[in-house]
Amino acid sequence: MKLRNIFPVIFGIIVLTALVFSLRSYNREETFARIASLSPDLVVQNLSYTFIANSTTYTTYLQFSGFVMNSGVGVAVTSKPRLRIDFHNNGSWDIVVPLTQNQTGSLAPGASESEVWNVVSEAIPWVAVGGFHRFEICTDVQNNVIESNESNNCAPLLFNNNFVYVVAHDASAGEPANSGIFRLRRSAPSSATPVYFTISGNAVGGVDYQSIQSPQVISGLPLYLDIPLTPIDDNVAEPQETAILTIDPSVYYQVAPQNSSGVITIDDNDFPDLIVVSPWTNGGNSSTSTGQTTYDFSAVVRNMGNVLAGSSSRTKLQVDFNTGTQPGWDVEQTAITGNLSPNASEIESWSNIVGPATSGTYRAHIFRICADTLNQIIELSEINNCSNDIPF
Repeated sequence: MKLRNIFPVIFGIIVLTALVFSLRSYNREETFARIASLSPDLVVQNLSYTFIANSTTYTTYLQFSGFVMNSGVGVAVTSKPRLRIDFHNNGSWDIVVPLTQNQTGSLAPGASESEVWNVVSEAIPWVAVGGFHRFEICTDVQNNVIESNESNNCAPLLFNNNFVYVVAHDASAGEPANSGIFRLRRSAPSSATPVYFTISGNAVGGVDYQSIQSPQVISGLPLYLDIPLTPIDDNVAEPQETAILTIDPSVYYQVAPQNSSGVITIDDNDFPDLIVVSPWTNGGNSSTSTGQTTYDFSAVVRNMGNVLAGSSSRTKLQVDFNTGTQPGWDVEQTAITGNLSPNASEIESWSNIVGPATSGTYRAHIFRICADTLNQIIELSEINNCSNDIPF
């Protein structure tokens, strides 16, 4: 009788225990779900890569970048991202960049941060070749952030190391025969590559320099091709001009965006050169009625250059009647000098320049005459336009 009464009690205890464990399990799962719903969730997006070259040292970089975004609802504390690279895409990571290079700051929900790595190609223990390779960027690799999803921290991307870029290997050209050099380079060996380009600037192909045809072919080796820019010597005075080579897109390569253009300047060797010769004054004509003296001045302006000096330049007379007592020029007058062919000359003159009243005391005077005082003409030399200071 007693045993029969105890069985319902034992059964009740078992049911109650099972119910307690069930409630505990439900509360634990609900708690975890609530924690997850309030947690951050870091993901990697918008992976990209490019090629950068130093035009002076030819040091090259592979630049990899991506955005770390917090797609959760909680704030993500500071974490560490990681870059690793699988050259040849064969499943083996050839480079794992040290974690000390980058750090992702604290991210509010919906916020993101760009992460960039510049990997020096020359420091990579791998001979760069064309074809497809793979890189991967991961976030929170040290598990500093408790996330709602720990399985979406990494993102991979294939990349093709077939960049082409240009540098001005010799950026200065000049008449009559000093050529500049554009150097087309590619980032890795491959078969012969035709490179298409456009040349712009204020220098004109076939007029200012010998025409250059596009495309030009970079053979298997070396990794570059030099294209000379040869000036055409003429007898026309011109300012400094530029030629800009810009690589055009093609199915055969990728254009390195930061090294897509090169610039060469072309200097002219055809200039006029104005000088002043035979400066003269008559010594003065005194007036007894006014007590003043008038002076006549003249000089010859000559073009010693090899091309026409045009623009009707200005020639200036400057006179100082009080040398040593009052600084500055007392008289400044200009005359218009006409166009002068090579070795041609023109006389410029000024008459009846009034000097100071005579006082019986001798005063030293000086004058000088300068050609092209407004710098209207680009000359072979800009420092020989004036005569010496001449006392009178």
